[in-house]
Amino acid sequence: METESSKREVKDITATEVSDAATDKTAAVRRGAGWITVSLLLLANIAITSLLIYGYDHYYAQKVAAVDLVGYIQKVKKGVVDGKLNEEQYKGSLDFLEAAIKSAPSNKVLISGDVFVGLKLRDIEQLSIVNPALEGIETENGGRDGK
Repeated sequence: METESSKREVKDITATEVSDAATDKTAAVRRGAGWITVSLLLLANIAITSLLIYGYDHYYAQKVAAVDLVGYIQKVKKGVVDGKLNEEQYKGSLDFLEAAIKSAPSNKVLISGDVFVGLKLRDIEQLSIVNPALEGIETENGGRDGK
């Protein structure tokens, strides 16, 4: 009987060792999968955060834009004085100005370009108002911003 019990012990030890070896391999695989999971989560986090920041900046964050109101009104005034614009075209030009300002995105704060005294307008986004009815009409200074 000792022979049979010693065989059983050997078999039990062997089964335990096999079980331990399988557990070690599973743990090693899990450790490798952990690094892969962490890496994928990190990449997903970076991608989602970048998209959220871009979306916030592009669609929601308030931005200041300059509008050359004085230059536009000078052009309209010169067109009326020179006889290039009649009363209907004059009213249409003012309606065009109003429509251009209302069509600006809601996250832009429009300020007249005259407010930016001492600042370089190239550093500030400008909303340009191009009215086809005013083509060919130039002011003496070429507009308030020197263009």
